[in-house]
Amino acid sequence: MAETMGVVSTILVLKVGAGRARAFDQAWAALDADPPAFWLAGANCSTRASRAFREAAILSCGIPGLDSPDNLYRQLRKACPTRSESHSGFIGFSPTNAGHAVTVG
Repeated sequence: MAETMGVVSTILVLKVGAGRARAFDQAWAALDADPPAFWLAGANCSTRASRAFREAAILSCGIPGLDSPDNLYRQLRKACPTRSESHSGFIGFSPTNAGHAVTVG
């Protein structure tokens, strides 16, 4: 669908230990169970993801500057230069027994 519509996206894959991954999943599940209000400038999806990364001890502070996907991406790349891989292209997801498979075309 992304390719058909000409939508190019970027994903960032972080390599973390099982404990940090579990802590991130728990923080994300808590957000899903009781979603807070959404504001465009701050308190948005980037703000929420940043909080989950901090609760999992992957990041040590909030997003520098405006809470935006681009600024969160830059922060994660800087904080995890040897534990991250960036992929850009037509992103697709398909269900698997373990969750979802990601394809980049």
